[in-house]
Amino acid sequence: MTRLDALQVSTLLALLDAERPLSAQRLGERLGISARTLRYRLPLLQTWLSRYGVELVVKPRQGLQLNAPVEIRQRLRVELQQGDCLPVLRGNERATYILFLVLVGREKLTLEIVRQRLGVSRATLLRDLRGVELRLNEKGLLLRRSRRQGLQIFGPEAVQRHLIIEMLLHAGLDEALTELILRGKVDLTTYAAFQRLLLAEVKEWNLSVARRFVARLEREMGLTLMDDDLLFLTLYWALALQRIQRQRLVSPLERTAEVILSAQEVAQVEALVKTFSVAHGTPIPRDEVIQLVVEIKACQGQLTLATSTKVASETDLSRLVAEQMLKRVGERLGYNLCQPDILNQMAMHLSRALTRLQAGLPLYNPLTQEVQQAYAHLWQPSMEVVQQVKMQFDLTIPAEEVAYLVMYLALAVQLAEQSQKPRFRVLVACPTGGVMARLLVYRLQNAFPEIEIVDTLSLRQLSRLDALQVDLVISTVKIPAGRWPVLTVNPLLGEEDIQRIKEQLNVIHSRRILTAQKEHEVCQ
Repeated sequence: MTRLDALQVSTLLALLDAERPLSAQRLGERLGISARTLRYRLPLLQTWLSRYGVELVVKPRQGLQLNAPVEIRQRLRVELQQGDCLPVLRGNERATYILFLVLVGREKLTLEIVRQRLGVSRATLLRDLRGVELRLNEKGLLLRRSRRQGLQIFGPEAVQRHLIIEMLLHAGLDEALTELILRGKVDLTTYAAFQRLLLAEVKEWNLSVARRFVARLEREMGLTLMDDDLLFLTLYWALALQRIQRQRLVSPLERTAEVILSAQEVAQVEALVKTFSVAHGTPIPRDEVIQLVVEIKACQGQLTLATSTKVASETDLSRLVAEQMLKRVGERLGYNLCQPDILNQMAMHLSRALTRLQAGLPLYNPLTQEVQQAYAHLWQPSMEVVQQVKMQFDLTIPAEEVAYLVMYLALAVQLAEQSQKPRFRVLVACPTGGVMARLLVYRLQNAFPEIEIVDTLSLRQLSRLDALQVDLVISTVKIPAGRWPVLTVNPLLGEEDIQRIKEQLNVIHSRRILTAQKEHEVCQ
């Protein structure tokens, strides 16, 4: 039976509701597509309607109309509204989903299988595949097509795993993935079609088992993991288990630089992995243990390369880049931004990023595009310094890292502008922590000099909330309402967020006045 996609369902429902013929141009405008795209889809609609004895009539100079009695129209409407339909994805979403399907590789995928799953033409699919190939080439991976094996990706296994996780994190699924990990379920109806497709695949991973193992790693190794690091490691281990079962194993030769790992660290992780392997009946090769240690150290910011002199030179270069960025942006804005604390943190962050790249590990920053748009006045001078570094030292700093450095610059600017004493006690809940949490704090303090930031908590620390005396909780993710009022904001704190906070502070202030008046009346 032919499955319709969401757009085709919308087309038929519009025609069922129409009392007179609709032109392709008018119907296309209503659906947000061109008349040409609409006409291309008509043959499939005619095939689907023929099962009900319904004819899709094209009337010259009038438009499209369905010829069917009232009873059939009612039956069609019910089936279309209750039936399962194919998702409609935009071009970039389609290409990303195709790449995700091929990387996950749980089944043999031919061009025809992918085409039918997405409900697109062969020409559209081939165009999307060209974009997929370009993205893979950037990562040092290769896409091959064959009639016997279908679509396959060749290249370092560690790179493939990182790319899968990168797509999940960049799809805005942090909250959904956390729900899946902690509770084993998530309400898919609140997410877009593209996100639902990715989540449907991830739900097949054994995330709860991976979460318990990472929790034990954290506990027995004395690790201090931020929420985003915990999410990454859980996804990595769940994915690794899937890949190991299919003999998709990492190799120590995949890393572009030798990483220094202490024998004690490897032995400690190896013992925990061995216990896990026995409990779950899953043999884990030693190369997988070593790769896991590398991932843990990278999350901790403790990754070190074997050539210590190179590490030292990269640290010096990182400090030079940080100084140049602070100086150039400060000159443009009329501030002295070269504060020792900010300079040291920028240099340390960049040094770790360069070490990760040399060790063959990716960089993640889900807010790269948002930072570029929100801080365009900081992005341009920063990129000038990055281009200068590339020409002088033959060193490329990825956009993801530039975005982090720009966030530090924004933090430096906020510190320079900060003034006045606070009058409201506010707690900030931010799962990512690090520079994102600090930037949000200083954005809040700059926009609202009357507030005092009492504390900054991760999601796992929210149990401490009830013990604190605060006026308002500001969170970057949705959290249950409790004793104190809660506002959910974007980590970059947009104008809409600022307005909502102003309104809430006004409410709190009004309540204070009302309470004071009542207390005064009681005293009298």
